[in-house]
Amino acid sequence: MNNKSALDPEYEKIVKDNPGKKFVLYLRRHFLDEREKILLNELAIIYGEYKEIPKERLAIFIVLGSKVREFIEKLSASDTDLYLSFIQSTDELTKNKI
Repeated sequence: MNNKSALDPEYEKIVKDNPGKKFVLYLRRHFLDEREKILLNELAIIYGEYKEIPKERLAIFIVLGSKVREFIEKLSASDTDLYLSFIQSTDELTKNKI
């Protein structure tokens, strides 16, 4: 099992305490890896549409707090090098735009 994807304990508590809040999950991509493309499509079926930023090598999902742990477990259990690079709440994202 690939354990590259994990939340630090402080942020794990934030996610757990906010099951209805949306979180932005930034995944580090390797665009030539076909297994990653397959996994991303499977994750999109379960968690909804995602966006890619090829220049930054990122795939971005927006996931409810109640589903973040499940999402990360699926990511970690995969046979890919895809991993969680960063997470933030959508509130944090909008605050940073100001």
